[in-house]
Amino acid sequence: MSQFDFSNINAVKNPCIGYCQLNEDDVCKGCGRTKDERTDWIFLSDDEKRKIADDAKVRLAAIKEAE
Repeated sequence: MSQFDFSNINAVKNPCIGYCQLNEDDVCKGCGRTKDERTDWIFLSDDEKRKIADDAKVRLAAIKEAE
C-alpha cells in the first residue's frame, strides 16, 4: 500500500445489490435495509453500518421467506 492510498480496508461494504424496490414496510427487497438506512448510509459510522447490515440480513431473510 502506498503512502497515497487513502482507502479504508476495514470499511463496511454497502449491501446494495442494485435491486432497489421497497416493500409495504419501506424495506428494500434487494438488501433488507429500510428507506432511511439506505439514504443515511454514507453518513453513518462503521459501527452503525455493521449493525444495520446485520439487521438487514435478518429482515431480508424474513422477506424472502414470506414470498
